[in-house]
Amino acid sequence: MSDKSLSEAARNFLQQNLLRNPPLRNSIELPDSHNIERIRRETREGYRVAFESSRRQYTSSDQDISVGGVPCLEINPRYRDQNRGNVVIFYLFGGGYIMGSPEEDLPISAFVANGLGVRTVCPYYRLSPEHVYPAAFNDVFAVYVALTREYGHGQILVVGESAGGYLSSPADPACCLC
Repeated sequence: MSDKSLSEAARNFLQQNLLRNPPLRNSIELPDSHNIERIRRETREGYRVAFESSRRQYTSSDQDISVGGVPCLEINPRYRDQNRGNVVIFYLFGGGYIMGSPEEDLPISAFVANGLGVRTVCPYYRLSPEHVYPAAFNDVFAVYVALTREYGHGQILVVGESAGGYLSSPADPACCLC
C-alpha cells in the first residue's frame, strides 16, 4: 500500500484492521490513481447482467440528461402512477465515492422507480481520486436545486445507497440549516 492519496493514518488502519487476515491481504487491491479505471471497469462488467435485467424489467425508458449542469440518468418506470402527481425520486448511487454509477445501481433505483411509479433522476456525481471533496457534494446540490425549481419543495424523494445515502443529507437544505 504505497498510494499517496491515502493518509498515513488511513493506510495504517487498513493494514491493521482490514488486511490482517492473510486471505484478505492477498485478495484485496486498494484503488489508487494507477488502477482505479481498471477496478471500475471490472466492477461495472460484474454488474452488467444485473443492470441490463433491471432495465428490461422495470423501465419503460432511461436516458442520459443534464440537470443543473450535471450529467444524470433519467429513469422512467414501466408503470407510471398518475396519482402521485408531480413527484420525482432523486437517487444517489453508492460506491465509496471512488466507483459506482447510476447504471450499476439500476437493480435498486429502477426497482424503486417502478414500485412507486415515478420518474427518477440519478446524477453521475464526480468521483475520487480524480475529483476531490467537495466535488460530489457540489454536483448533488446542483441537481437538487434544479429539481426544486422544476418540482417544488416537498415533491422530491431523496434516496441514497451507501455513499449516496451520506450524500443525500446535504441535498435537502432543510437538513443543513445551522
